[in-house]
Amino acid sequence: MLEANQLSILWVNGSLEQARNVLNDRHTELIGNYRVEHVESPDAATAFLERQPIDAILIDTSRQTEPDIDFLQAIRSVSSAPIILLVDTNHEYLGYAAIRDGAQDYLVVNEVSGSRLDRSIRNAIERARATRSLRRDRERYELAIQATRDGIWDWDLLNNTVEYSPRWKEMLGYADEDIDGHPDAWFDLVHPGDLGRLRDRIQDHVTGQSPHFECEYRIRCQDGEYHWMLARGLAVENESGTPYRMAGFQSNISDRKRAELRLQRAALRDPLTGLDNRAQLMHGLEQALAASSRHETGVGILFLDLDNFKFINDSMGHSAGDHVLRIIARRLTVALREYDRIARFGGDEFTILIDDLVNVAQARNIAQRVIFAIEEPIHLKETEVRISASVGIATCMTGETDPEYLLQAADIAMYDAKNAGNSSVSVFRPSMMTGLVERLELERKLRRALTERRIHLVYQPIVNLVTSEIVAVEALARWQDDDGNWITPSTFIPLAEGTGLIIRLGQALLEQACEDIKRLQSIRPELGLNVNISSSELRQDEFVRHVLEIVERTGFDPMRLTLEINEASVMVDTLEAIERLHELKRSGVIVAVDDFGTGHSSLSILQELPVDVLKIDQSFVQRLDTDAEGFEIVRLITVMAKTLRLSTIAEGIETAGQMNALLNLQCRTGQGFLLHQPMPLSDVEQLVSDSTGTDSAAGGPGNPPVSNAI
Repeated sequence: MLEANQLSILWVNGSLEQARNVLNDRHTELIGNYRVEHVESPDAATAFLERQPIDAILIDTSRQTEPDIDFLQAIRSVSSAPIILLVDTNHEYLGYAAIRDGAQDYLVVNEVSGSRLDRSIRNAIERARATRSLRRDRERYELAIQATRDGIWDWDLLNNTVEYSPRWKEMLGYADEDIDGHPDAWFDLVHPGDLGRLRDRIQDHVTGQSPHFECEYRIRCQDGEYHWMLARGLAVENESGTPYRMAGFQSNISDRKRAELRLQRAALRDPLTGLDNRAQLMHGLEQALAASSRHETGVGILFLDLDNFKFINDSMGHSAGDHVLRIIARRLTVALREYDRIARFGGDEFTILIDDLVNVAQARNIAQRVIFAIEEPIHLKETEVRISASVGIATCMTGETDPEYLLQAADIAMYDAKNAGNSSVSVFRPSMMTGLVERLELERKLRRALTERRIHLVYQPIVNLVTSEIVAVEALARWQDDDGNWITPSTFIPLAEGTGLIIRLGQALLEQACEDIKRLQSIRPELGLNVNISSSELRQDEFVRHVLEIVERTGFDPMRLTLEINEASVMVDTLEAIERLHELKRSGVIVAVDDFGTGHSSLSILQELPVDVLKIDQSFVQRLDTDAEGFEIVRLITVMAKTLRLSTIAEGIETAGQMNALLNLQCRTGQGFLLHQPMPLSDVEQLVSDSTGTDSAAGGPGNPPVSNAI
C-alpha cells in the first residue's frame, strides 16, 4: 500500500541484495519516498509490468560485463512508465542510445547522488505525464484536421452533449438551428435497421472493446431520403482511464454503397433480369424480420404477377417474353427506392421487400406506383403491347412471423387481387386462409407420412461418361399421399423445411439410403452414394453427430458417402457451415456443392470450404448444345474446378450433344435422362448386377413421376 506522496519504482537487474546495497549505501534518503519493487532481469520486468503498473523504471546495467539495451522496446511495449538507465563510467554511450530508444534519462552510478536520483525520477515522471497529455491533444487535433472535409462531431461524454460542425448539418440538408446539441439529434435520424448496430459500435469503443469507433449506417436527410454514411471516431481518457470525450467525423458514402449494391446484385442476380433471385430474397426477408423484431420496424412484402403474360409467350415467342421481363425489371428498379429489395421470384412473378414499413397505406402507395410504371406501353416487333400486374401485400409490424408464411400470405393476397381484375391490389386478410388451411392439411399428411415411413427413395445413377460405368447413385425422395397422388419434391421439401420436419425427414432418408446402397455394395463395393442436405439441416448443432451415428449404425463406409449441399447453404452462417463440413471431412465423408453456378458462393469461400466436387447445374448443361454462353459458363466452372483441384459432375444430361461437349471440357462424370432416369432400388440392383451400366432404364409402371433432383 503506497503512503501519501509515495511513488513506486521498479529496480531491474542484479540481485535484490545488490539493489538494497545501492540504495542503502548511496541513497538512504530515498527509502521513505518510494516503494521499491525488484526483478532480476528485463524479461522478468516485462512479465511484472504486464501485471502491475509502476511510476518509474530504473534499469541497472553497471554490473553487467557486456551491457546492452536491446530489451528496452520489449519493456516499452507493456508500460508507458518513464525509464532511467544506470550505467558505469565505461559504458556511458549506452545512456545516449537509451534516450534515442525512448528512455527519459540516464545516470552514471559512480557519480550520482541521492538527491540527483530523486530529482531525475520525479522529472521523468512529470515529463512522461506531460507527453501523454500532449499526445492526446495532438491526436484530437489531427483527427479534426483529417475530418474537415466531412462533418465533424465532438461528444462530451460526461455532460452528454455533442457539438456538430456546420458541415455535419449541411451535408444532411439541415440548417444550423435544426440540430441541437443532444446525441438524440443524431440517433433520431438513423435508419431503425441500423441504429442498434451504431449504438453497439460506440459502446464497444467507449468500453475499450475496440481500438477505435467505425460504423456504416443510413441516415435520414432533410428531403426525407436515407443516405449512407461512414462515421469514425476516437475516445479520449482522463488520468484514471475513464473516457470523457469522443470526437470524429461523418462521410457520405452513398456512391460507394450504390457501387457495392450493383456488384452484389451482379453476384446474386436472376440471370435473365439481373434482379435478386429467390434464395437472396428469402435471406433478405429473414434479416429484415430479425431487425424488425429488435427495433420495432415494419416489414412488407409485395408479390407481383403479370396479367396475361402467357399470351405474349404463346403469340410472340419466349424471346419476346424474356424481353418484356427485362423491361419490367428495369421499370421496377427505377420506380422504387435504391435500397428496396426487388427479386424475380420465378416466371412472371416479382417480389418487393420493404424493410422500413410505417403502415399498410405506405405499401399500397408503393404498389400503385409499381402498377403505373408497368402499364406504360412496350414496343415489340413493331407492335405496342400493354402489361398490367396484380399485386398482393402482406405486412408484419413486429418481426414475429415465419418468412415463408409472410411470403405465402403475399402470394395468397396476389391471387385475390388477380380475381378482382387486372391492375388490382389486395392486402392479405385472415379470411384468405383457405389456401393456408390446405397447407396445414398437407403438413398434417406429411407428419403422418413420416411416422408411417411412406416417403421413400428412388435412385438416379451417376455415370462415368467415358466408360459408361455407374460410379454412384443419388438418393431422391418421393411421396405418394393417402389418395394415391404423387406430391412433388418441390412441394413437400420446402414444406418440410418451413415446418422443421426436414430434420426428421433427412435423418430417416439418409439411414434408408445407407442401408439400401450397403446392400448394393455387396455386388459392387466401390459404388458411392450421394445424398442432398438442406441448409436447415446444416445449421443444426447436432447435424454432424447424427450423420456419423447413422453411418456407424448402418456400417456404411463414410468414404463412399457424398453429401450434396446447395451453394446458398454455405452463405448463411458461413463459419459454422465450414466448421461442420470440416468435421465431416475428418471422418472421411465427401462434400459436393450442388446446383453450382446458380448461387453466390465466392472463390474465397470455395477455397475455405472442404469441398471435393462441384455439381454443374442442369440449367447450364442443357444450354451446352444450344448457345455459346451456356458452353462458356460450363467451361469456366470446369476451369475453376481444375484450379481448385475439385472434380465435377454434370446434372441433367439429356442429349448426346451435351455429353460430347462435357467430354470435350474434360467433365467425365454426369447424370441425366440420357443416361438413366430415377428408379427404384430393385432396378438399380439389376443395372449394377449387369455390370455394364450402359442401358438406359426408365421407371416402370407405378413408379413416381420423374422430377428434378432435390
